[in-house]
Amino acid sequence: MTKRAYTRRTDEERLSKLESQLEKLKSKVQQEQRSDAPVLKEVKKVKTALSKFSQVCVDHGRTDMANSVMAFLHTLDHQAKSIPSSMQSK
Repeated sequence: MTKRAYTRRTDEERLSKLESQLEKLKSKVQQEQRSDAPVLKEVKKVKTALSKFSQVCVDHGRTDMANSVMAFLHTLDHQAKSIPSSMQSK
């Protein structure tokens, strides 16, 4: 059997990886500190339920309803990612 060829990451590569992980964690903490965090948690549940409903619509030939649901989901996702002006720092 031949040996595997391993390449070690350089210090810069390891540092950049850790910095990207740090940015992700900072973003996660910032999201959790939002006053509307409970709403955002419920949005995930709503998206799951509506996605299942959309699939049922497609399975039974109601692509018109499925398209409407998917458009609504896209709008809901966009609004959940944005910060309302009432919550932005002044």
